[in-house]
Amino acid sequence: MSQIETLIRHENEHTALKFRPTLYLRHEYDQLLRDIVALANADVRGERIIVLGVDALGGNRTLIGVPREMSVVHGTFEGLVQKHIEPPLRVRYGTCEMDGLIFGVLSITGCTNQPYLVSNPLAPALRRGEGWIRRGVEQLPLGRADLDRMYASRLEDGVFRGGIKVGFKGPKLVSSLVLRAIDAYEPPSAQAAAKLKAAIEAHTELERTKFLSTRIMRLTHLRLFGHEAPYRSKSLEQLRLDLEHVLDEYREEDGYYRFEELGHRVNFTLINRGTEPVADASVSIELPNGAGIEVAPRIFMSRPTGEKSAPTAATGQSTADYPSVTVTEKTITIARNLGAVACDSPVDLLREPLRMVITERAIGRRLPVRVTVHGRNLPAPIVVTLCIEGAAHRERQQEDKAATKVKG
Repeated sequence: MSQIETLIRHENEHTALKFRPTLYLRHEYDQLLRDIVALANADVRGERIIVLGVDALGGNRTLIGVPREMSVVHGTFEGLVQKHIEPPLRVRYGTCEMDGLIFGVLSITGCTNQPYLVSNPLAPALRRGEGWIRRGVEQLPLGRADLDRMYASRLEDGVFRGGIKVGFKGPKLVSSLVLRAIDAYEPPSAQAAAKLKAAIEAHTELERTKFLSTRIMRLTHLRLFGHEAPYRSKSLEQLRLDLEHVLDEYREEDGYYRFEELGHRVNFTLINRGTEPVADASVSIELPNGAGIEVAPRIFMSRPTGEKSAPTAATGQSTADYPSVTVTEKTITIARNLGAVACDSPVDLLREPLRMVITERAIGRRLPVRVTVHGRNLPAPIVVTLCIEGAAHRERQQEDKAATKVKG
């Protein structure tokens, strides 16, 4: 019998174990975050668990299970935690099958950097800075005594003495990075739309002249789309439908061209200059949203060999290693757990660099990048402010210089 089966059959709820009869639905995400924060702040050692599908109200245990078709929701739960709770917290969601029933299991581990608080509000129920703690089966707001105990415990575990250096990754660690803005360009979707419009016009003209033939349409297709796109006989109605949905069809190609081919790859490096490792380190990176910096939400795929080919990542890229990017009205935030950071060994903060685009709005501006490092033996989080400076695109810069010479 597995540990989870033993908990479901025999254990009663306690400080590190919570039963819930149902899944957390969308309108209950605020309660999900409260429960996770409270368990993470509990004064216990080791793993904390929420089992979904067990009704333990009133002291009676009823095994209900969760709907099989709704049991795989791990990405949603983990994404919510990363977006709304700080410092970064390790949460895993899995399932357990027993007696023909499916049970959801939320596991919270590595809770060594208390207190855990709400980092981004979830309107209207959760406000930034709120926190809770679980005692027995009760869930209470964090109080001053709880905070004093948490900070005292961190001091007892040993205070980190030394320096932390953080900068942009490169041959040298630098605190400022100049990135050129993206120039005007025609995305793949616009190119495809222009070809579809031309095909529609040709099709319309051939119908009007009563000279519609497969040979003529094949030649027209070859002239517009080239050899890579295989010919398929399409009606005028289908061509217009393709044009209507061209943005959706080319969303991946547009993202790939913008961020992979035209954008920048940005990573950060941390160096521990102290005499001991930073324990249970985690980091959050915050950039201003709406100031001329765009960060790709994921790695976009290319489709280099024709419309029937499946999108693929570029060689050497790992889509799974790309960090989770959270975008709010004012900020772009990236968070990651680092584990122990050894002395004098540079550590990349991200496994896969951020794909970043600088727009015209950022030209001539110095935009702050706030990096916060948490650690169990740090007396307080270390905050470093770096800077990204937007510069004009090379061609635009040359045009401006030429215009200045003419005026002179």
